[in-house]
Amino acid sequence: MCDIKVRKKDGHLEDLDFEKIKVAVTKSATRIDYPMTEEKWAKLRDVIMNNENSYIKKLAKNNDMQVIDVAYLHTIVESALNEVAPNVCKSYQNYRNYKKDYAKMMDSVLQSADALNYHVDRSNANTSSALISTKRSLIYTALNKELYKKMILSDEELEAIHDGYIYIHDLGARMDTYNCCLFDIGAVLKGGFVWEHIDYNEPTEVASAFAVTNDLVLNTAAQQYGGFTLSEIDSVFAPYAEKSYKKYRQEHIDELAKYGVTPDPDELHEYAWEKTKRDIKQGFQGFEHSFNTVASSRGDFPFVTLTGGCEENIFGQLVWECALEVRMGGQGKKGHKRPAVFPKLVFLYTKDLHAEGKPLHKLFLTGVACSCKAMYPDWLSLDTPDTSYINNIDNIILDDASKTSVVGNMFHKYHKFGVSRWYLDENNNVQENKEWVDSIISPMGKRKL
Repeated sequence: MCDIKVRKKDGHLEDLDFEKIKVAVTKSATRIDYPMTEEKWAKLRDVIMNNENSYIKKLAKNNDMQVIDVAYLHTIVESALNEVAPNVCKSYQNYRNYKKDYAKMMDSVLQSADALNYHVDRSNANTSSALISTKRSLIYTALNKELYKKMILSDEELEAIHDGYIYIHDLGARMDTYNCCLFDIGAVLKGGFVWEHIDYNEPTEVASAFAVTNDLVLNTAAQQYGGFTLSEIDSVFAPYAEKSYKKYRQEHIDELAKYGVTPDPDELHEYAWEKTKRDIKQGFQGFEHSFNTVASSRGDFPFVTLTGGCEENIFGQLVWECALEVRMGGQGKKGHKRPAVFPKLVFLYTKDLHAEGKPLHKLFLTGVACSCKAMYPDWLSLDTPDTSYINNIDNIILDDASKTSVVGNMFHKYHKFGVSRWYLDENNNVQENKEWVDSIISPMGKRKL
C-alpha cells in the first residue's frame, strides 16, 4: 500500500509508513507500561494495512482514494488498536488530544501569570512574587505543574489529587530537578575548583572562603528545590580561620618590626584573634544579607541550613560562636534589629562535649542564649537516649533490637573526639583527615576507629 499518500497538517504528502505509526503507538503503550509483543505488532499491521479487510484496503477499494488526511489516519489507528490492544487505544486517544489539553494548560498558566501581575503570591514564605525574576519562575513553575500532570501522573493519581486523598508537594519542580541537597562545601573549596570554565583557587583566608561559599550556595541551591545544607560549617571554615589568624599575626609582627618593637605574645594573640573574629562575623553577616535579600536564579531565597557545634578545634569553635552571635545580634538599623531567617542554624549536641564540665559547655550556653533570642538554632541530639522511659513506646524512630537511637549509635561508634575533618599541615595547606569517612547515616560523618 505504498501508493497511499498521507496529507500532513501542513499540506505536504508522505508515503504511508507503518513504522511511523509504530513510533506513535509505542509512546502510548509506554505511558501505561503495556508490553507490545511482536505478535501484537504483526496483528496491528494486518488490521491496518495488509489483510483484505484491512482499513486501508477497504478505504482504497470503496472510495478509490489514494490520499488520506493524517487526522483520518489517526482514526484508523484508533479503531485498529481497539481491536488489538484496547488499553493502548485509550492511551493513544489521550495522547492525540494533547492539543486541546495544552490549550487548557496554557490558559491555566496565563491565569496564573495574570494573577501574579495584580497581587503578590505568598504561598511560599521564601519566594517573593513582587520580584520580576520570581514572577518568571512562578509562571515557569505553573507550566511545569501542568506538564507533570499531563505527562507523568495517571488518571487515578489525578483523581486522588482532585478528591484530596493525596497531595504532591512541589509539583511544579519535579519535572526537571531534584529535592534537597547535603552539599560538601569543604570538598569543593579544598584545592580549588572549576566553575563555568573559570578556575577558582582555594581560599587563602576565611574572608575569601565566606565570599566564595556565598556565591556557590546562591548558584548551586538554584539547581534544585527544597533544603540546601552545609554540614559542619565550623569544621569546614576552621582551617581557613587559622590561615587568617596566622596572616594577622605575621602582619602585626612585621608592623612592629618597623619600629624595632618585639610584640608581647598575649597582645599578638589578641590582635590576630580579634581580626579573625571580625572577618568571620562579617562573613556570617554577608550570608544573612545574601540569603534573605538576594533571590537565586530560580527566583527564590534558598532554604539554606548550616550545622555545627561539635568542632573541638579552637578556630572551629570561634566560627560557630560567631554564627550564634551574629544571629543573636540581628540585622537592621541600630534600635531596630531583628533576627534573620536564613541560613537556618542547627546545633549538633552531645553531652560528651556540651554537658557541664565538658570542653564545649560554654559554646552550648551560647547556643541556648541564641535559641532564646532568635528561635534558631534548632537542636539535633547525637546521643543515645535514656531507654528507661521508651521501652514501652512503639512506633518511634529507634532501632527495635536495642531501643536506641540509630544516629546516636553511629555517632558514638565512629566519632573520635578531638578529630577534625579539615586541618592545616606544616605547609599551611588545608588537608582532609584520613581518619574521616563520610556516612549517610550520621549527620556528623563517621571516623575510622
